[in-house]
Amino acid sequence: DALGWPSKIVIFQGRAWWATTDSQPLTVWASESDQYESYAPSVLTVLGAAAEPNPASAFFLSFGGGQRNQLRWLMPLTYLAVGSGGDERSVRGGDLSETISFDNAANRPATDVGSYTAPPARVNSNALFISGDQRHLHEFSYRADIGNYTEADLTRFSEHIGQERP
Repeated sequence: DALGWPSKIVIFQGRAWWATTDSQPLTVWASESDQYESYAPSVLTVLGAAAEPNPASAFFLSFGGGQRNQLRWLMPLTYLAVGSGGDERSVRGGDLSETISFDNAANRPATDVGSYTAPPARVNSNALFISGDQRHLHEFSYRADIGNYTEADLTRFSEHIGQERP
């Protein structure tokens, strides 16, 4: 209770992914594989000696960037998409065929729009999210040719959307 409780959750690749507490607004926790209520550490001690880490073990990732980058949403897409106040990222294993585990997990920058607190909407294999300034709707989509996500401003041809009325 003193540190706060995670406020975001999704299920992705057989794990429960929790994110952002009051005391750790830049952290994502992944459960043990297929054990949504188990968050045991990834390095176990057996009879006083360190055991081989198990890729199915629970783990956590901390993102950098300070308060501006507080995590705002998680979305299971091609990779686990993460939106923050300052940018959008993906959490992934080594490649599309690898399940994310403690020994290959990486968070990779994708776009630098910045997201509003409202959760995105999933449309086919993309996410639609509101920009941090609440004036633009963006499409977050995976492009295989560059191996990462890109964004498109869906309001670029309708600039009146999101603007205050006179």
